[in-house]
Amino acid sequence: MSQQHIHLAYGRDYGDVAPVRGVYRGHAGQRLSVDVRVRPALDDEGSEHLQETCATPAPPPRPEEPPQQQ
Repeated sequence: MSQQHIHLAYGRDYGDVAPVRGVYRGHAGQRLSVDVRVRPALDDEGSEHLQETCATPAPPPRPEEPPQQQ
């Protein structure tokens, strides 16, 4: 991931973060349109507050595995 990308969702696989879901029967289709605007945040005084980040995002927490039976 770099500064040219915007992270919109995080999941285990595509099924967790699919933008559309469902089953179509007959004559049907879908269309997805996205508009993203990025701008600096304003602080309480109205000044721009833009913080650059260079670190990679932390991986999602692993689901807890059930204890093994012995």
